[in-house]
This record gives sequence, C-alpha cells and structure tokens, in this order.
Amino acid sequence: MGASGRRARLLVAALLLVAASGCKWFEISVTIPDFDSRRVEGVWVWKEDPATGTWQRAGQIVFEPPAPNTPSDELHYIVVQPDGFGLPLRTRLARARLASDEVTLRLWYARFLDPGRYRVSTYNAAGESALSPEVLELL
Repeated sequence: MGASGRRARLLVAALLLVAASGCKWFEISVTIPDFDSRRVEGVWVWKEDPATGTWQRAGQIVFEPPAPNTPSDELHYIVVQPDGFGLPLRTRLARARLASDEVTLRLWYARFLDPGRYRVSTYNAAGESALSPEVLELL
C-alpha cells in the first residue's frame, strides 16, 4: 500500500474517532482582512460564559504553511481538539479581489463544549486580533 493509501486510512480512522467523541461539526465562515500582510497563523474560537458574559477560549484552528506544489488558493489547517489531537483538513482561499490581502475561509470546526454563543479571533507570531464582532450561535 502506498503512502496516499495509508494517509487515507489514517484520516478515516481519525474521522471515526472524532465522530465517536460526541462532538458536533459546524462550517464557519471567517473573513480575515489582513491575511497575508499579518502572516496569520490560525484562529482561536471563543465561547461566551452565560453566567458571567466573559469569553473563554474553546478551540483552535492552526493554519499549515503551504506545501510544495500546493495550489495557491488552497489552505491546509488543523482543528485542534481539547485533548490536543489534531484533525487535518483543507479549504479554499476566497480572495475579495485579485491580489487582495482579504480572504474568506470556510472552515470546519468541531464543538466539544455545550451549545452557545461563539466568536473568533486570529493570531500570528506577534499576538492576536480582537474578537470578531459577529457572534455565532452554535447549537
């Protein structure tokens, strides 16, 4: 069996483990206005604590550096679960216009916590952005 066959079997096994864990999957859309110039490395997902109204980190999506021969409009990313296990996925970079720094990403996110109100922020080596103004109701 070749390397691609082993990777496919590992991915299927990982998906079965994630499905058995009781999480719920959501596709979220994230627009990042300064994706290239800020060298964005990933997204933090935040959940509102209904008792206090404060926002707590609930998950992480890590962007992978582009691999050789990867199409320029493709982004590989890892959804990091609470136990540290990462599930590799990929998406397309939808640019606002040709040569634009603004991208919109459609990312899969596994919600392991209770349903509630969620927001996102982006991060890079220098720090992280403010929380997004948009609130997602992940039920």
